[in-house]
Amino acid sequence: MDILRAAVAVVLLGLAALLLVPGPPEKPGVTWADLIAPLAVGEPLGRGFVLSPPRRGEAHDVVYVARRSAAPSQAEGRVEIHVVDRGRWNGVPETRSFGIAWEVPPRGSSIITSPEESGAVTRLLFDAIATNDTGFTSVDSIPLTAEPAAPMIVRVLDRLASPRGKIAAITTSLALILLIALPSGPPLVALILFAISLAIRVPVIDLPFAHDQDVQRMLTGNSSLTDIATGVGLQDRHPPLYFFILHCAQWFGQSEAIGRAPAVLAGALAAPALVIASVAMVGRATAATAIAGLAVAISPQLVARSREVSGIPLYGLLLLVAAASLVAACRRATLPRRLTLAASHTLSLFTYYLAPFVVAAHAGALFWRRPTGNVARAFISGVVAGTPALILGIATLLRDWSARDVARAFPAIAWGEHNPIQMGVEMAQIAVDAFGPILLAAVLIAALVGLRSRDFATIVPALGVLATFFAVALLSPIARVQSYYFTSALPLAALLLAVVPAHVGRWTGYAWTALLIIAIGFTTAPLAAANRTIYLPDSDAFMPRFAAAIMDRPEQTVVTIAHYDKTLLAYYLARANDRSINWRNWEASAKKIIPLVKVHALRIGAASKLVAELDHIIAEGAALVIERDAVTIPEIQRRLDACEILLAAPTGRLKLCRG
Repeated sequence: MDILRAAVAVVLLGLAALLLVPGPPEKPGVTWADLIAPLAVGEPLGRGFVLSPPRRGEAHDVVYVARRSAAPSQAEGRVEIHVVDRGRWNGVPETRSFGIAWEVPPRGSSIITSPEESGAVTRLLFDAIATNDTGFTSVDSIPLTAEPAAPMIVRVLDRLASPRGKIAAITTSLALILLIALPSGPPLVALILFAISLAIRVPVIDLPFAHDQDVQRMLTGNSSLTDIATGVGLQDRHPPLYFFILHCAQWFGQSEAIGRAPAVLAGALAAPALVIASVAMVGRATAATAIAGLAVAISPQLVARSREVSGIPLYGLLLLVAAASLVAACRRATLPRRLTLAASHTLSLFTYYLAPFVVAAHAGALFWRRPTGNVARAFISGVVAGTPALILGIATLLRDWSARDVARAFPAIAWGEHNPIQMGVEMAQIAVDAFGPILLAAVLIAALVGLRSRDFATIVPALGVLATFFAVALLSPIARVQSYYFTSALPLAALLLAVVPAHVGRWTGYAWTALLIIAIGFTTAPLAAANRTIYLPDSDAFMPRFAAAIMDRPEQTVVTIAHYDKTLLAYYLARANDRSINWRNWEASAKKIIPLVKVHALRIGAASKLVAELDHIIAEGAALVIERDAVTIPEIQRRLDACEILLAAPTGRLKLCRG
């Protein structure tokens, strides 16, 4: 019987693989440059506006930005125009294939174009696209100008959104269910899930960095272990453990792939860890365990975070281990389980500043359960060993007070701010985007069923999810937290799906498994196709191109309007010189890089001083300037309008300014 199960599972996995095999790459056809003709990037659009190069947005859209420089007869202006698939947005003008609308500027924007002008500019682009729209399948299917052919992983994910992809997801689920019932099923399923996780996370991880935070963490990790433990890690607003791992990774050099590798590995381990955790918590693996693991392996939110230079995947993995070891130790307090319990809580405290809230939830669960003294001592010893990280967290919170003031005063230039309700809504949307509505509903059902039956194996991961959710929401007014931090708790949410069926009846378990299979096939797997953009060059990742041009220019001074662009530029100048850098030697460049606007230290009325500083720099000799749309201050923008554009990207420009 076991041999038959294994044979059928192999056939199903083979069928799933065949269903996902993509066809040959499509030959380049119509591009966005063709669709907007006779309009063109860099050419006058109307009313003094000029189009910047298009970029891909976060909502399966293409974004055009139209800019207008200030002049005696006109104010500066900026309009962001989004092109989405027809039917995606209600109440917007639509062509044969697309919906087109302009976006309301965020609160606190320093350059605001009137609705009348924004609508008129959008109409010009709409008319051009409508004329050239002969019928297209989606916005994603049309390449940007000079965009490379999509890699194979993108074409595989595109299959997931098709009927073939749904069948492949269902057959994979059935195969894993058959395998997990074998005597050696759980480790075998864990190995398969690890392979699937790597296959989705590893491809094309050498793409250039678009954000300075990735480079900042690389520089922090490349510091000495002493610096990481005593100061540099604190400046990066995170405990030191992840930076110790980054430090070891950079023994092999400095590159985008090496920087992302620890997060890729930690993210790929989450699905197999869920399987092992489920067995440790309830004594056996169920069909739901396999499906929950598959959901974690392919979840678009978890995959996306696993491809960044980020400690979130590692922290999420440690939360799984901490929850499982707590439940397992309470079931049977063996020495390995007690050591794992202590170590996982210590390491989680040294990985992310949200850990104290989960630790507090676990303490409450232990108080309710009242386990043996050995378990309590192991837990307390782990917390005590992690206490230095709590001190670092308090220091970071105090250090961030001035940055919070900036966020309130300049919400469109800094990262903005949210109240707890707004943050909660964003986290709920992240959960939907991670698993799909059906699977997320199943998570909520599992939590309610487990809590009602007072099942400790359900209570512990549920408390971890709730603690993370409320910590992020309630900290939002006083600390620099973001809604995507909640992704660290998503593996715990999936764990709820795995542990509940171990305590229900046979037929209820069958119904539960059927629900999860339907959810994976019809909502979760198609969502994975939404991740196609993370394997394509980010239009915001323009710094390598700018750095190459700067290397070839005679000017020795480079001004970055946003202070964080200095970090990106220094990194890519070092890469161009085949040199690694950290915070002690990152300014050792042939070019003098001057950051102008320190976003986290802005003050009302500072614009005139910044313009004077820029004028002083330029008066000493011609300077190259990197400006970015995310930091747009009208007074500075008017000064830069007189400079020559050398290179343009969708969200930034390299300019030459002379006195």
